[in-house]
Amino acid sequence: MGNSIDCCYTTRQYNQCYFPCIRTCSYTNRRVWYNYDGLESVQPLIDIIKPVRGVIRKFPRTLVDINEDREIDLALKSGLDPPGQLAAICRFASNYGYRVRAVGTGSSWSRLTSTRDILIDMRNLNQILTAKPTSRNDNLQKEYVDIEVEGGMHVYRFVEKLDKVYGLALPMMGNYAGQTVAGVACTSTHGSGYFAGTMSTSVVGFHLVISSGIQVRLSHGNETIDQCQEKLKHAQFGGGPIDLKSTEVFRAVAVGLGSMGIIYSITYRCIPVYNIEEERTVVRIPWPGKESFHVKHRFEPMFTDVTEGEYFSFFVNPYPEPKKYLYAAYLKGKKTTRQSTCCGCCSWWCGKGGRGCAEVACVQTDCLASCLQTCASCCPNRIPDITNFGVAQFSHEHPYVQKWYNVLQFTKGNMHVRTAEFCIPLDQLDAALGDVIEVANSYARKFSQYSLLPIYVRIVKTDDLYLSPANGKCPVSGTNNDHCCYIEVPFCLVHLALKNITRPSRTNSLRNTKRGHTGARTSI
Repeated sequence: MGNSIDCCYTTRQYNQCYFPCIRTCSYTNRRVWYNYDGLESVQPLIDIIKPVRGVIRKFPRTLVDINEDREIDLALKSGLDPPGQLAAICRFASNYGYRVRAVGTGSSWSRLTSTRDILIDMRNLNQILTAKPTSRNDNLQKEYVDIEVEGGMHVYRFVEKLDKVYGLALPMMGNYAGQTVAGVACTSTHGSGYFAGTMSTSVVGFHLVISSGIQVRLSHGNETIDQCQEKLKHAQFGGGPIDLKSTEVFRAVAVGLGSMGIIYSITYRCIPVYNIEEERTVVRIPWPGKESFHVKHRFEPMFTDVTEGEYFSFFVNPYPEPKKYLYAAYLKGKKTTRQSTCCGCCSWWCGKGGRGCAEVACVQTDCLASCLQTCASCCPNRIPDITNFGVAQFSHEHPYVQKWYNVLQFTKGNMHVRTAEFCIPLDQLDAALGDVIEVANSYARKFSQYSLLPIYVRIVKTDDLYLSPANGKCPVSGTNNDHCCYIEVPFCLVHLALKNITRPSRTNSLRNTKRGHTGARTSI
């Protein structure tokens, strides 16, 4: 993150939003890569490489000896396209014993992206590779269309172009659209809906570059792992991609956390574009204590009815006010043929059918968040009231009808908030959420510290991807679950509360948890 002579060391960490230029400072001879909010950094010993979309015949001088490598030099004479560039870098690293990591925005920060040698920044590879249709309307009558896109494209740009050029949509997306399309699959990013899986379940193909610079095209099929290994034994650097049709391998790669190779491109199964009609309502939930707390039965009739709440989630302020009630806001949406109720500009002066001031882009900034946090720190005991006010902003009187991505996304990545989330079987929602609320209140009573952020609960259909937090097989009991829920909480609450006050009861809170998940905007 810096060093002892870096005069911007602490400023970079806490005031990135005020001084964007800090991100370019390193005070060393090595280039520095910062993640999406500037709080984490990687300083490779060799270089940070940004593949280009054109054909190259020479690598940067910082990659010492790569241009003199006989195999790579031969490939360079013919010209290397983007996947060829990735393959050459991996080949070079394999020959010299270097480690290579690929990274997008770093929205789901993980030490898997930290490397001492070579870091590949994929954000220049940001185009849709599938040919455009003659007319956007050509796709509107199809059941589905498979779209191949380079892994470095941002999600919000991808979904907008899918709509405007191809007339297509994803079945589901997360509320934070600032990640790359490869990143959301690798980390099992999810939205919220009883009938939809994570975004990884919408993927049907990968174009990978693996160790030794071998290119692989992976899709579902009946090939075994042994058969795939046999194919790879005979693969050669510089040759065409090896086709692997193996569901077993696919389940490992789909949520690979970057460990299964560099994803050059990814293929999503898309459906015709649709609008969503969304209702947001504030409710009060009784808080009798964690032992008697029940919330699932209140919302279950809505989220299990596809005609009523196909897209469903809810926020809850963990601090009871008045003392025996929690303020919550639920969001339920359904597909509709109705036309948009507003232009989608998300201005707070929108009239009937608008989203309200919570969706104004100028409100969703780090500067405003920093100011709000500074003001709240002056009177921490009033933070529960501020949180209640924030929850109220998620409610609007009239239904909101817009394109699916305008409804499901809260931000395009212009606000940086760190949270942590846990994925558990849906039938354990009441007990787990009660535990989290009790932890929040215990910590507040003991240290007089509160979180400005509410707890966010989302529901998804389970899958069979090996490393997915939403995998249907519970590792503790071995039982299979059809649905799970994610409980997303402020990062400081999880880190500090578990460290300071819940150590004796920690196993009780998480005993039935399927898997702790470092999801979007998360660092534990």
